[in-house]
Amino acid sequence: PSTTTMKKILTIILTFTGLIIGKIIASAVVEAIKHDHKTAPAQRPAAILASEANRKQLLQELNAQLPMMIDEVTRFNKTDLTADGFIYYYQFPTLTAADISASAWQEQTQNITKGLCGNAKPRPLLDDNVSYTYHYADKNGQNIFSLTVHKADCP
Repeated sequence: PSTTTMKKILTIILTFTGLIIGKIIASAVVEAIKHDHKTAPAQRPAAILASEANRKQLLQELNAQLPMMIDEVTRFNKTDLTADGFIYYYQFPTLTAADISASAWQEQTQNITKGLCGNAKPRPLLDDNVSYTYHYADKNGQNIFSLTVHKADCP
């Protein structure tokens, strides 16, 4: 396939990947928060994430099956979690920065932000000032794109 075709395919894959993984992880957090609500007084999501013990337990669950290929070109390597929010690490094991157009990253930024802000599962976390950060690396492990979505980025 031509370079243009590959870039279009990659744009579609990036969009799909970002939205699906964001929803999966947000679902896991919501379930963890529900579990904590059953055993403790109600807390806001950010308060639950502020606990190092809670973050450690959630990270073990989220990273248990990582790294894993999530499509033909993207490997989801790991998730980190700070008191500020989630940090996702992806890698393109067969691509370099030159293989991905700037417009693909612009579209990815818009799609991830729209997907997180418009989804009922991650939105309560965003509203409680929990951020979502995405890092993408090329086949050499060099960071080629990063994005952080905050509450202020949502309409």
